[in-house]
Amino acid sequence: TTFGEDMFQLNNERANETMVGSKINDQLLFLNYQFSHPQSSVYFFPINHGYIFNHMSERMDDGRTPNAELRWATWSKKSSYYLQRTLEDLEKEHYSTIVLDVVATRSIEVDEEVLIDYGMEWEDAWKSHVENWKSPCAEFGVISSRMVKLMNSEKLNDEFHTWSDDHFTVCLVKNDEVGEFVHVIKDDEIVPPQSKHKATTSFRGIIDWDHPGFEYSLVAQTRFRYPCIILNANKSNQRFNVAIFRFEMPSKIAELPKARILQIHNGISANDVEFINRPFRGDMHWKDAFRHPIKLPDEIFPPQWK
Repeated sequence: TTFGEDMFQLNNERANETMVGSKINDQLLFLNYQFSHPQSSVYFFPINHGYIFNHMSERMDDGRTPNAELRWATWSKKSSYYLQRTLEDLEKEHYSTIVLDVVATRSIEVDEEVLIDYGMEWEDAWKSHVENWKSPCAEFGVISSRMVKLMNSEKLNDEFHTWSDDHFTVCLVKNDEVGEFVHVIKDDEIVPPQSKHKATTSFRGIIDWDHPGFEYSLVAQTRFRYPCIILNANKSNQRFNVAIFRFEMPSKIAELPKARILQIHNGISANDVEFINRPFRGDMHWKDAFRHPIKLPDEIFPPQWK
């Protein structure tokens, strides 16, 4: 349970600086998947994927109707306890977990999609969003997530190899020990004597100490994908020479910072290279991207929380 819309604002100046013209949508993305009520400051953040059901209502001219609804889990003693508490009581708790059940309102056929009603407020907000949506691609020169995805069907196209404001490259690293290693340092930095790699302040004039690739590598995805830059491509065998951004501890001395290391990997397969959106640059982060919580039905919402 959480309180107030202001807690869903993204306080990240660097993230805002990455956007061109329109800035990012400063409301956190998971606001879309919160449960709330328009007359309350209480928000429920689901902690599993059991809530992922699409919206449908009798108000929509779709020929379908909801076949399930939300109900409090009366079998849960903890839920029953919190549902009786006031807002003041809930705010004193370190956390409060309340269980919602999704209950079928009629027989659901095999392979039939389970649908719930998100509420009129959500539906009206979505209709307004669709009617007034204007893509920032033309106005601000933004590359859409779909376009970035399509880049991967033309990996040998040189135009895509240079990072843009909207996309960058990741490489699947199957062997941490393969290739040449270069230690990228600041202009005034003294290389620790225990460093085992040659040092430079600028690799080929394209990668300096403050290159964003190093920061991206700190939050590298699973499956051993790391940010990388394509140095050149061999189109005949569909392989790339790349510089992969890495960090490593220069020694066992905790006070020393992690070294910014480039792993120069030659002959990496095109299958192990991928173009993806830069952080906060995907469609979902655009300023006018849709954000709206799902409404908890009036008939189950505790009146003392309004």
